[in-house]
Amino acid sequence: MICTHCPTQIIVVRAPSSPVRVTCGPDQMRVLGPTEPRPLDETPSGSVGVQAGRHYSDPQAVLELLCIQDGVGPIAVDGRTLVTNQSISR
Repeated sequence: MICTHCPTQIIVVRAPSSPVRVTCGPDQMRVLGPTEPRPLDETPSGSVGVQAGRHYSDPQAVLELLCIQDGVGPIAVDGRTLVTNQSISR
């Protein structure tokens, strides 16, 4: 998934059984098409709120994401800001 206002990119590691709304900042994130190129924009210095290589989760929605491109963030699901470095018990 990609953000529409900053370079944040995420991969869904674990998805909930029902639909959720994933946002980055104020905007809903969208699925990147399989042949759609996404330039790796640079995030302005000092404004990284979402870091590549970190896992973000929401135990309530049973959602886990992996950030693959830094961005401003924050990432939220259904209005709840996701937490980092916490895994969901499986």
